Amino acid sequence: MITVDRNQPRNYGDGEKRYYGVTTICHAMGGADPYGDEVAMQRGQDLHVIFALSVWAYAGRCKPPSVPSMYQSYYQSMQTWIQTAKPEPVQVERPSVSAIPGMPFAGTPDLLAWILYRGHRVLALVDLKSGQKARWHAIQVHAYSKLMLYRDAKALGVLYIHEDGRPGTYEPVKPKPRDWAGFQSALNLLIWREAA
Repeated sequence: MITVDRNQPRNYGDGEKRYYGVTTICHAMGGADPYGDEVAMQRGQDLHVIFALSVWAYAGRCKPPSVPSMYQSYYQSMQTWIQTAKPEPVQVERPSVSAIPGMPFAGTPDLLAWILYRGHRVLALVDLKSGQKARWHAIQVHAYSKLMLYRDAKALGVLYIHEDGRPGTYEPVKPKPRDWAGFQSALNLLIWREAA
């Protein structure tokens, strides 16, 4: 069982080892807080819960979520994507650790699901974002694809949902060796700082 403790430098633990969070590593790469302010962080957390419940509801595994009025437009945006992509969830918000020996990182991807994309069913790893597009989003999804439970993903993407309610924008992610090298360097820097 994997636990998360945001008060520790290595946020994730499995009872034996502790792991740096993917987002923490992305933060080390860019030097800016990837979450933004407290309001943006709370909005992101709330919308992730709504998204998870919406995907499960689409799959017939629960009732649709009760959505506060302040999130209705974001909900409309994600619902348009759900109706188009028709996700069949495999993993939803399930933490996992790195499948790569010697790389102590972990994360909680938003969704691994069979989706309809360009006329084909594909097993996709999808990360939800409700703010502005940032370079680290693609790097984050790429890193998530290296986690034990998510290695089988055949496609990676970021789903941007919008405050004005327009349809969610799904952007495929093509892994870049340079980004992966940067991620590994940031992880090594965090490990190095621990020993300082």
